[in-house]
Amino acid sequence: MIYIIHGTDTQASYLRLQELIISFKDYHKVSITKENLDLLHQTLFSQDLFDTNKLVVVENLISDKKIENKDLKSIPPKSMIIFWEDQEISAARLKGLINYAKIENFKLPQNLFYFLDSISQSPQKALFYIKKLEKDQKGLSWHLENRLLQLLLAKLNLSQAEVTQILGKNIAPWQWQKINSQARIFEFERLKTMFSAVLKIETLIKTGVTSMTESTLISLMLVKYLK
Repeated sequence: MIYIIHGTDTQASYLRLQELIISFKDYHKVSITKENLDLLHQTLFSQDLFDTNKLVVVENLISDKKIENKDLKSIPPKSMIIFWEDQEISAARLKGLINYAKIENFKLPQNLFYFLDSISQSPQKALFYIKKLEKDQKGLSWHLENRLLQLLLAKLNLSQAEVTQILGKNIAPWQWQKINSQARIFEFERLKTMFSAVLKIETLIKTGVTSMTESTLISLMLVKYLK
């Protein structure tokens, strides 16, 4: 069985990955990344004298173009392999694999992108979109931290390739152009202060020392610093 788990909601997709791994608890787990890619062929196609059940977990090889569709189609039917990608794979790339793999796409809600894109010197738009988010929106602080980090890196005049390496995930040219445009609105020190504030909010939530919701705390932070 082949699973392909991908999408923009990396938190949800990673939880799904862990859920699958736990469900195959009697299997010997083998982790494959681009650093040990040679191990993939050896694990899938070499004969196991002890007939050990193996669960092969492969990270980001499809998005990094380290593996082709023809390679996936040649995987032995009895193999148990999970391809986990920290971004969404295009429908065109996956089209030829529907008959070979179970594909699960975890998408972030569109309103979350609207919220992150609306962060500017004035808090009105951001507050408008944060109210439209689902009450049970998970990882709001994490997504805001990630956006603020990207804005900080843009203010340092780093290239798209450098930022991709730092973040460990691909950023499309149009995405980096959008981040740079948003970063020009802010001073570097303001972004640093906001980033620190969101880290504190995440700590408050995780330690349970506040009864206020994550979205409420973030709204208060935006009102304080976006003015």
